[in-house]
Amino acid sequence: MLNLANLATCAMVPMPPERREMSWSDLERMVVDAEANAQLQGVLRRCRTRNELLQTARRLGYRVTHNDLRHAWSQHLQKAEAQEFSQLKPATGARR
Repeated sequence: MLNLANLATCAMVPMPPERREMSWSDLERMVVDAEANAQLQGVLRRCRTRNELLQTARRLGYRVTHNDLRHAWSQHLQKAEAQEFSQLKPATGARR
């Protein structure tokens, strides 16, 4: 299943907030569309580089930016870290 975590990291590109929100919603829409459409998943999975992924997304009508990919990867790492941390169990019988 394709998700935001599968999108590669990249360098930050400064962008006005109104444009950033639009492109982020396009990234989310692309992911939702890909999760529901095996053909779109295949097209996106064939992308081997970040630039190829961005070009493909744009050709398909999604306004996705390098910054969106970077932000998505950062969110994925934060969620994974939080999940890993929550699975840690406190040591039993620990003495002070």
